[in-house]
Amino acid sequence: MPTYVFTNGKRSVERWFRMSKVPDEIVVSGESFKRNLSHELRNHIGVGIQRTSAKPNSLWPKYSRSSGIGSHEVDKKTGGYKDPKKRARFPNHKFDSKGRMEFNSRSDMLRKTKDIGMESQ
Repeated sequence: MPTYVFTNGKRSVERWFRMSKVPDEIVVSGESFKRNLSHELRNHIGVGIQRTSAKPNSLWPKYSRSSGIGSHEVDKKTGGYKDPKKRARFPNHKFDSKGRMEFNSRSDMLRKTKDIGMESQ
């Protein structure tokens, strides 16, 4: 199960959830915490974006496990969704063979995460 980060302004907590059951908000010891996607996308404890560029000084492309899909859902030829409905809805979303979503710039990352409901801050 992936690790998700929740913050409340003062501190942050990490929790494991199934991808299908991640809440937007949790309560820990009476304090309310909201999900913080920007922490998750920062290669936070093995989760999030990883830099995998062949160019030593390049920050892009990056790949995100937390916004990815199952490797069985990736069309190996195009790198997009296998499902034609999802491919039509998200034609620019590309994945590596492991299902990690590919980002080519910060604006690309913000647009793609917003498309799938994981808006970063």
